[in-house]
Parts: sequence; C-alpha cells; structure tokens
Amino acid sequence: MGISIDEIAKTHTILRDIGYQDARQIHSLINPSTLMNNSAIESSADVIRIETNIYIKNLQAITYADGIEAVDPPDITEDDTEEQVRLKALNYEWESARVNLQVLKRKYGVNADWLPLKQVAVKNSQGYPYREHNLLDLLTDSISYEFGADYELGVLLRDVGYGNLQPGDRVIIDGSFLEQTFILREV
Repeated sequence: MGISIDEIAKTHTILRDIGYQDARQIHSLINPSTLMNNSAIESSADVIRIETNIYIKNLQAITYADGIEAVDPPDITEDDTEEQVRLKALNYEWESARVNLQVLKRKYGVNADWLPLKQVAVKNSQGYPYREHNLLDLLTDSISYEFGADYELGVLLRDVGYGNLQPGDRVIIDGSFLEQTFILREV
C-alpha cells in the first residue's frame, strides 16, 4: 500500500466594476465559493487529504475619478533635494482630495472582521483619464501572493473626508489567481 499525489490547477479571473452606487460596500474578490467544488473528490474512499492554496498572479485597479476634486501635480523643481521630492510626492498622494481603496482580508465563513492590509489613493489626476495601481505589489515583493483557501480577499472604497465616487466615476479591479489543489490518495 502506498500514497499517490494528484494535482489540479485552475486559473480564475478577477473582474469587478465598482461604480459610485456601490462604492460604500466591501467587494469580495476571492473567497471559497469562487473555487472548484471538490466534494466529489473528498467523498472518495481512497482520499486521505486535500490541500488547496491560492496564488494571486495579477491584481490591479484602474481608477476613473473625474468626480473627485482635481489635484495639481506636485511642483517639483531641480533644486529640490531627494527628501523634498519624496515629501511633495507623499503630500500629493495622501494629503489632498482622494478616496482610499483598501485591500482587505478575513477568514471566510466565521463572521470575522475584515482586516485592512494596504491601500492606495484614488484621485482625479487632472489631465489624465485614469490611474493604474498594481495591487499585487502592495501585497508582496514576490511574483504571487499566497493565501489559504479558507480566506477571503476584498476591497473597499473609503471616504477620507473628501467624499466618495461620484456619478461617472468607477474603479475596475482586474486580475487572476491560480487555485492549486493536491489530493493525497491511498493506492
């Protein structure tokens, strides 16, 4: 009697279009209900164990926010020191009109609180039709972000004193994740 290991891998797409009407609610991007149904495999008499992991391979936000007050880009001169440039860029990003897009995580199915992981500023960049944010870079320095199949990932647009999205504004979340399942069987 021995053990065999089978692997099932499936790539899933993440696509959410968040408009002003639903900007104040949490939007689930990945949760166990979006994964493959392994119940038929689990009921097989020879199955010892099933392990599933999730690897986010790509996650970005494209923001169209003309309804938020326009913000002039920082006035950076060639005489500015590196510290002054950094401070002006930070003030532009975090001390001016914006809506914060938070990336959230929680344990699925236990009525757990959402925990904020990271956030980006959604802004009207005056003259640019949209902004792109690589949300995967917020979560990891690696090529993918790994988490267990019993967790949920979501996003929330949070009013930080400048209002929220307005009619015509939208945030598109686009990405993909790999669901990798290993099945240990008695042979």
